[in-house]
Amino acid sequence: MLQVISYKLQSRHILYIAITLLGASFLAYFYNWVNMSAFIGFSLLSLILGLWKREYAFYLAFLELILGSFGYLLSFGLGGLNLPIRMLFFVIIMGLWMYDLITNYKLLITNFRNSRKIIIALGPFFLIWTIGVLQGYLRGYDPSNVFFDANSYLYLLLIFPAIKYIDTKEKLNGLLKVILTGVAVLAIETLSLFVIFVKSQNLGFLEIIYKWARDFRIGEITSLKNGAYRIFIQSHIYLLIGFFLLAIFRIYKKISARKYLLLGVLFCAAIYISLSRSLWIGFGAGLLVLSAALIYAKISYKKILQLFTEIVAIIFIGTAITTLFIPDGSLLASRLKLGESALNTRVEQLKPLLPAIKNSPVFGYGFGKTLTFKSFDPRVTYVTKDGSYTTY
Repeated sequence: MLQVISYKLQSRHILYIAITLLGASFLAYFYNWVNMSAFIGFSLLSLILGLWKREYAFYLAFLELILGSFGYLLSFGLGGLNLPIRMLFFVIIMGLWMYDLITNYKLLITNFRNSRKIIIALGPFFLIWTIGVLQGYLRGYDPSNVFFDANSYLYLLLIFPAIKYIDTKEKLNGLLKVILTGVAVLAIETLSLFVIFVKSQNLGFLEIIYKWARDFRIGEITSLKNGAYRIFIQSHIYLLIGFFLLAIFRIYKKISARKYLLLGVLFCAAIYISLSRSLWIGFGAGLLVLSAALIYAKISYKKILQLFTEIVAIIFIGTAITTLFIPDGSLLASRLKLGESALNTRVEQLKPLLPAIKNSPVFGYGFGKTLTFKSFDPRVTYVTKDGSYTTY
């Protein structure tokens, strides 16, 4: 019955859900009943969407991936484990996919034929993954460390529902709409946090936002000496995906110049504010790959030159906008100073890592293996004094 309801996905609907999810997450920091209610509500929403149109549950999961970094926007305490909403979205989608396969053997055969190359490619990876899990448990590591070390890789399995449910141009366009809208919300969130921390004098309010972002594993907010802040959210990687989608849409006239400029500037400003050298390098590498792809696709050099002229302008405008909020107008100098402690921490990580790798170079130790190193991260040194940090 649900399948016959006609409905067209709009960007504003995605926007409403994204804002509701972030708002519920923020309120959940203060009120446990909000956390529980929102967790149950979004779980039911995912299930209802999936029963109505399978691809809509997939869209919701992808939206959360873009917004939620580690997946803990909402969570549920269960037997000492903190179950993230992301994991429940995954279970619902995979459960519906498995149900479809079991109840329709013809679909099973068709799905296997369509996915056999991917199955062959991922087969060795999941064999190694299974060995890693078994090693972790057999070696007696902390079960929670084994679980959380291994579980992220399981998201690769979503490629199979994607092949099944994102199988038309209309559904693919829906997914692209979810990505661009979600990335736009992520960029606005980044800029909002940046302006709030630079301009607000209310230390109590800033502490609340900082603890929400930290405790819910949404991102990192780091104070810089020039009065600015670094706002780094792990899911910022989707800013790059969103930007290059915009560029492709622009070259094929699938987006207006006004919308392209607005979103492009927004994305670039957020990428700059992240102060992530990895993102900056990835952005540059992406431009090289985009250039090669456009030449390979035999796009005229005039169009390519026009596109890259626009990209340069967008980068300049996006970067310039951030300087309006900073006392000395520069983030780069602060990033170099901030990068020194990060570099030192990475060097310290190698000291226990290299001997451990040498002792078991082939089979490793399995998921959940922990090592201790000296960190120069101020958040670690504040707690442990000597900077010692243990992690899997």
